[in-house]
Amino acid sequence: MVTHYRMGWKAVRAGLLMVLSLSGSFALADNIVINGNFETPFAGQDFVMFQPGETFGGWTVTITWVDLVGTSVQAASGVQSVDLSGGSAGQIYQDLATVPGQTYELRFAMAGSGVVEQQPPLIKLMEVGWGTLVDTRSFDITGHTVTDMGWTYHTYDLTAVSSITRLQFTSLIDTQWGPMIDDVSVTAVPEPATTLLVLLGIAGFSTARSRNRRAA
Repeated sequence: MVTHYRMGWKAVRAGLLMVLSLSGSFALADNIVINGNFETPFAGQDFVMFQPGETFGGWTVTITWVDLVGTSVQAASGVQSVDLSGGSAGQIYQDLATVPGQTYELRFAMAGSGVVEQQPPLIKLMEVGWGTLVDTRSFDITGHTVTDMGWTYHTYDLTAVSSITRLQFTSLIDTQWGPMIDDVSVTAVPEPATTLLVLLGIAGFSTARSRNRRAA
């Protein structure tokens, strides 16, 4: 009976390792966005302005300039963020390598600049693009400060239709106090069939362990 228990446990252990390997690969899915938390380049305590056609840390600026905001303003992740209205409504984008038909999770944090003097408009607006327009988001800066920006996260499940997908954020505020973004990530969503395999593996491990205990 003891020999039967040991041999059964080896099989269970092998199955468990396979399950952990599969589930771990999804938990640690790579972020395909470069410099998603805007830590590069270092802006210091103030901000650095980037104009149309310029790039910074994987992002390209279009329409008009944007501000890379430094350490004097609370970030959602790390110590830097981006104000999409450096002087008027600006835009940044990044072209991502994607797999057609694959679903990806887009996640980012949003806040608004001008909190010190509550610069109007108090409602900051921006568009989110994934090849085409995905959504228009708003943020109210009322009551927020540079140490309590009120960062709010938004998440979307989006499907790629080509091998290159343009991720784009566009300010709709034509002043120097616009919407702010930070902590941008795009990760592949596991296929339902593979997720089911992981769940079946876990269930199989539990059943086999129970049987081995009874056999012992």
